[in-house]
Amino acid sequence: MKPKIVRRFFLPVVLLCIVMLLNTLLVKNCFAYPFLKEVTRKFYPNAHAVLANEVEKLHFKKDGTYVDDDEVFLTILDEDGRRSEKIQSFYIDRYYANLNVEVMEIIKPDGRKISVDLKTNSREDTPLSNTEANIYNPKLKVLKVFLPNLHIGDTIHYKIHRDYFKPVIPRNLYGLVLGQYTFPVKSYTFTIAGPADVKLHTLVKDKVKGTVSFRQWVKNGRKVYRWVFKNV
Repeated sequence: MKPKIVRRFFLPVVLLCIVMLLNTLLVKNCFAYPFLKEVTRKFYPNAHAVLANEVEKLHFKKDGTYVDDDEVFLTILDEDGRRSEKIQSFYIDRYYANLNVEVMEIIKPDGRKISVDLKTNSREDTPLSNTEANIYNPKLKVLKVFLPNLHIGDTIHYKIHRDYFKPVIPRNLYGLVLGQYTFPVKSYTFTIAGPADVKLHTLVKDKVKGTVSFRQWVKNGRKVYRWVFKNV
């Protein structure tokens, strides 16, 4: 009879241990991105969505080619935000660059992550602006990612990699970076790194006092420029 008693109590103990382990993992997952705790209706009462955090890193070469890695956390606060962000669009000119979505997921308020199946929830189209242009560019595309399970309180999390293998102007790097959107920006860090002997000209327009900081340094023969935008 003793073996039966052992079996009778062993199963509940195992189930209890599994439940405790799952709860522990869930709690740890909830705090994987602590900055999301501060992106709520309480802190942003008038916002539809908030860019909770974005980290973008651009590495260029002397010939003008470069790669760009961008990680974004965008939190949805109301129905207007959900409707406007339920389709994520990424533009690319395939004459000059390739685009790869490395991560696309939805983070629930309790910390759960739901991966988005890109095969069934994305498609590549020709932008409407391209079809209306005087000169049609068949290589100009927009990758649309659809988020059918997006709800209020969710955070869109994605990582994209762009490889600009052909410069528009050889041996030149130029572009425009937005540090302000139609929704609040809690934190955005933009970094450019390239050969230390290459001079880079930059300009921050419409700077709001106390929202942008900048520093630069040289490491391993490469000069690094970094801008940090806070509470824009």
